Formats: sequence, C-alpha cells, structure tokens
Amino acid sequence: MIAVPILVIATAVAILWSAFKYQTTYVALIDSLPPQFQDGVSSKFAFPEYVLRSSTPLVLQAEYVKSQIGFCSATLGVSLLCFIFEKIVIGLIVLAMFFWFTALTIKSWKKYQANCNRRTAADDKEQQA
Repeated sequence: MIAVPILVIATAVAILWSAFKYQTTYVALIDSLPPQFQDGVSSKFAFPEYVLRSSTPLVLQAEYVKSQIGFCSATLGVSLLCFIFEKIVIGLIVLAMFFWFTALTIKSWKKYQANCNRRTAADDKEQQA
C-alpha cells in the first residue's frame, strides 16, 4: 500500500497550501471590509461574501478560488483515506462535504469569471473611446 503514504502527504500538502492561500487573501482584504466586519468573528463570516465582489482585485479573487480548490482536493483525500481504512460512514460524510465544497467552488469560480469578463469588457470600452 504505497498509495496510502502518498495520499496522506498529498492531502496534508493540500490542507496546508489552501490554508496559507486563504489566510494571505484574508489578511490582504480585511482592512478593506466595512468597519462593522473588521473584528475577528464578523470578518470570518463576511470575508467569503466580500472577496468575490467586483471591487475586489482579481488577484485576490483568484487566490481565494485556488484555496477553495485545494480544500476540495483535501476533503477528497480525507474521504479516500477513510474508505481505505474502512471507516465507511465517516468516508461518506466527508465525501458529501467534498461534493458540497465542489458546488461552492464552482459557484465562486463562475462569480470570479464574471468579474474577469466584466473587467475585460470595461477595459475594451476604455480602449475604444
């Protein structure tokens, strides 16, 4: 079972990488949140909503979406590890979480793409004028 250590390492890397991406994006954006959302607890709930607004720089939006992709990969890895170690119920719960995270990530990706297209259209309009 050489696949198990590789899967453990890949899952751990996905978790750490995603947490790092999420945290750096969060720290970069927290000062631009409205004052009522700049405290520790409120900002955690407001961040996912504000990070994908059209006023947020596309670089930060891309980093946020990348962190979501990493968390999806991590939940899939945890689910597979649960199935390998015959923890079927836990594996199914984590697999359901994977599908939920995937749906959220796709929604975020579409929002990010819409923001990219909006900016591209605005840039094209400025160049034509």
